[in-house]
Amino acid sequence: MKSAASQRTLPLTAVALSALEQEWRTQGEARGAAGIKWCELLPGLCFTTVTGSPRNGDTVTHQFQTSLIRTGLPSMPLHHQSKCFGSLLLASGVDLATVSALLGHSSVSLTVSTYAGLMPSLERDAAERLGRLLGARPDAAAPMADEAPFDHLSDLLPGDS
Repeated sequence: MKSAASQRTLPLTAVALSALEQEWRTQGEARGAAGIKWCELLPGLCFTTVTGSPRNGDTVTHQFQTSLIRTGLPSMPLHHQSKCFGSLLLASGVDLATVSALLGHSSVSLTVSTYAGLMPSLERDAAERLGRLLGARPDAAAPMADEAPFDHLSDLLPGDS
């Protein structure tokens, strides 16, 4: 662990949660099969060998590369997963502060500097989204024929309360 801030609770997708639950069941079966040979040096690990010790880093890397090949994805170092995760979050429209928190970055400025290469693409996407919100066609700056340019804004603006 890099720091105390590195230890945090992260939300999981249903797919990730299901995979972890399956791994936990598999570990339970391994624990039963190992009997007295089970030796949990670091209690609470989810990913262990069949005898309870932490998995070897080279083995994990090999299994990761094999999984990439099996699924038709390009080979990449395991430690690139964090950057891949952050890039996918940003590309899907998740705000910088949330991405920064999920990655465990010490500040949003670290996230910005790490992902600066994505910024032009994200900025173009933001401009296109704003254009759609204001009623522009994707290929032009003019409003769509059946909509006034600001039809959608009333939903976003605070009411007269």
